[in-house]
Amino acid sequence: LHYALHQGLLILSGSGQKPTDKVGWKRPNMTGLIEVLLDYGADPNAQIEYTFPFQDNYFLARHTSNPPMISPVGATPLLLAGVSVDIEAMNLLEEVSNKSATTSGGASLFMLATGAGPEKRAYNPEQEEQALTAAKLALELGGGSINDRLSHRAEDGPAKGVEDDRTALHFATYRGWMKMVEFLVEQGADINARDRYGMTPLMLALGDPEGRYYRQIGDGDYDHRYRRPGVTPGTGANKNMAELLLSLGAVPFTGEYVDSSGL
Repeated sequence: LHYALHQGLLILSGSGQKPTDKVGWKRPNMTGLIEVLLDYGADPNAQIEYTFPFQDNYFLARHTSNPPMISPVGATPLLLAGVSVDIEAMNLLEEVSNKSATTSGGASLFMLATGAGPEKRAYNPEQEEQALTAAKLALELGGGSINDRLSHRAEDGPAKGVEDDRTALHFATYRGWMKMVEFLVEQGADINARDRYGMTPLMLALGDPEGRYYRQIGDGDYDHRYRRPGVTPGTGANKNMAELLLSLGAVPFTGEYVDSSGL
């Protein structure tokens, strides 16, 4: 069943769209196969038990220094349908699936359907509309709530043991999906939610000009499960997104800036 939802598995594992996709080598989800597998007794709630090791599979492997933002471990077929914003597959699986299931890092069906986790290049611009439809369906099905937070705990660094705490709004900001941001806030998303490093969606939209926000691991390294958003080269800032978040009620950062770099 997981491989019948191959598109979702690829996306969540970090694969992005490539120019060669149009040739047809990249297999889409196969809803017909899902039906057959379910008829023959496939477990709709089977969970992925491990990630693909580096170089074990060229298309799915990730180097340990560049892990996916949300690990696919724990994902059920329904969660992969949500990742690929596949409405047909979601409807097919929802009657026989545990809709409250999450990945090992706490990603719910709703979070994944909003586009949380995959890289920016994983979707076409037009797929924001599909994601909105998928997110609404996930809420109707009881597959999570607006303010679901990731629960993955940092393995090392100053934030060792601290939960991820990113929400769908953090990821929508990273992705630059303004319609999704508006939808989430309208539905009651905490616009000032902070992740494990204290970052709010607005802080993300304001950019990271000196690369400091997530430099929380020794030797000036980053927490590689995080990505810096933005469209402005060298800063990661997204002015339009920042203005939207402010108009929706985001509280600007007012703390004192302290340069502890020693430079």
